[in-house]
Amino acid sequence: MTLKQKPLLEHAIVKSDNLAFMTENSAALAETVDCIYIDPPLVSSRAKTSDKAVRKRQHERWVEFMRPRLVSAKPTMKQTGFIAASVQDREQPRLRLLMDEVFGEENFIGMVTIDTGNVTNNARLLSTGHEYLLLYARNLPALMKSGARWRKKREGLDALRKQEKKLRAELGTDFEEIGNRLKEWFRTQNNLTTRLKQFYRVDADGVFTFSDLSAPKNGLFYEVVNPLTGSVVSTPGRGWGLNEESFRELIDTDQIIWGTTDDHQPLRKLYLKDTPDQVIRSVINVPSRAPEKLLRRILGPDTVFDEAKDLDFMKHILEVMTPDDALIFDFFAGSGTTGHAVLDVNYENPESKRRFLLCSNDEGSVFSHVLKPRIQAVISGKWADRQHRPRRAVLKTRF
Repeated sequence: MTLKQKPLLEHAIVKSDNLAFMTENSAALAETVDCIYIDPPLVSSRAKTSDKAVRKRQHERWVEFMRPRLVSAKPTMKQTGFIAASVQDREQPRLRLLMDEVFGEENFIGMVTIDTGNVTNNARLLSTGHEYLLLYARNLPALMKSGARWRKKREGLDALRKQEKKLRAELGTDFEEIGNRLKEWFRTQNNLTTRLKQFYRVDADGVFTFSDLSAPKNGLFYEVVNPLTGSVVSTPGRGWGLNEESFRELIDTDQIIWGTTDDHQPLRKLYLKDTPDQVIRSVINVPSRAPEKLLRRILGPDTVFDEAKDLDFMKHILEVMTPDDALIFDFFAGSGTTGHAVLDVNYENPESKRRFLLCSNDEGSVFSHVLKPRIQAVISGKWADRQHRPRRAVLKTRF
């Protein structure tokens, strides 16, 4: 199916108090949502005070505000669904305890630290340039049983494949020279990860690196003979990480690298084609790309909205963590970055059929002057700065 043939997907933005919306539509929303993303409002800073009792009450009111909304959100999630909540340093401990209470500590997936690269040069002691993403499943065993695997494509993979293809065309089956030339090329590629630069060895089946054959713990113990020496090799202290039959299969298919002495444990060839993606780490770098500037490009130079989320960050979350047909629900929709990200991911990935449901009140005219016009502009391509490629979709303003 080409991009032009891709059927139009239906999305919704709703102007409403989020608690009222979830309460009134509880039956229709029940177990429909694959992913909830929220960026809750901060504790009000209008009453800055050094009075500990006042600050304590401010935080308590924030928790009292958040609790019923999280409680109402939980039944909207599928059994395989999850919630991702952005939160800054100040409220992270309270939100985590609250989410433990609502979703269950046993359903805690993890906490991602997001380094934005922002630096406060006049900070007296410490410049806080990060925030957090708390992740909870509705039912963690169900999510795991569904086969969900959060992986991202290796950065620089396409460039490496292109260079490998070029060298193979030039050098044919001179695999040693191809490997040497790849190492030289890697030295000029400052934007590639250290891990990717380990894939410079080459044979007929592709580029590869080495992988340890020992078990992380409680491995298997059996004898392995090095065909180069005819002697039994040293067995790892933790045992082998695969059974004897699987080991024999690797030997028969020339996927073992043998040491020149029996003290060197054999290693497995790990082909890049078999590991095109990588696991998500709990610390990620998301350089700030001035999301407020993006809003002004879309809606005009007079647009004002503080604390807008970074578009590329949201796209990363959706691409890595949600299935292609996911329904994403954001009930603190703010400037509409979640919806914009869904539209972009669908445009860039022909397989993606993700849909969004955004809910926001109109405090400060944020719904009528920011969220709704932004989503309409992204769909039509009619930005304030110039005409962009439209993200074709059907947009409803009621659920």
